[in-house]
Amino acid sequence: GHGRRSDSTPYRVVSAVLQLHGGMSEVAPLHTPSEVLLGPGYLHEKMHGLTFRVSPSAFFQINIKAAEALFAKARAWAGIADDDGKQQEEEVEVKKEKQEKKKPSR
Repeated sequence: GHGRRSDSTPYRVVSAVLQLHGGMSEVAPLHTPSEVLLGPGYLHEKMHGLTFRVSPSAFFQINIKAAEALFAKARAWAGIADDDGKQQEEEVEVKKEKQEKKKPSR
């Protein structure tokens, strides 16, 4: 049931990363250091024949079925045909990029 631990859950911890931020926002600034406590500090997620390397600060749609449907629709709109059944294994790194600060206009 809801709220109970289940030993039959098919999930496993692949990495744990600690990031301490004493500020007043929900998100730590990009430069805030983090410490990998367990595993490699990222996870791999497969979708549409691609393997995504997802870092802790990245946005990645965790509802894989919804993301696959969105990507399929984008491919259709772009006129990109699906593979002929051959899935290419590529690794795509997903990470939060540092945003450049714009200089104030005068």
